[in-house]
Amino acid sequence: SKRAHTLTTEERERDHGLYTKYGISLREFEAMFNAQGQLCACCGTDKPDVRGWFVDHKHKLGEGLTQNRTVAKCGTADIRGVVCGRCNAAIGLIETVGAEPVLKFIKYRLQPEVVAMNLVVC
Repeated sequence: SKRAHTLTTEERERDHGLYTKYGISLREFEAMFNAQGQLCACCGTDKPDVRGWFVDHKHKLGEGLTQNRTVAKCGTADIRGVVCGRCNAAIGLIETVGAEPVLKFIKYRLQPEVVAMNLVVC
């Protein structure tokens, strides 16, 4: 018979953190990440930032927020996927400022370059 995999100290800490913040186990996190092909659910990269991968979840503003603004035990229904650090930061910004300013930014950024008239560069 096969022995069950014993979690390392680091895995136990990660498991506890995932359960405390999101209501999922490390095994559930890994299953979700594997189902995504071990890629960011948002941009598709296979490279997280130095802090690792992040659980992207819906924020319930004003309800059960901890000091670091995450939802305590949000449950798997509120989890959208696993994302890289860059996408996690972008999602946080979008949730903070709202979609309209972000769409304006994208529209601005996708415009062809415009040469400024009478611009003096020092």
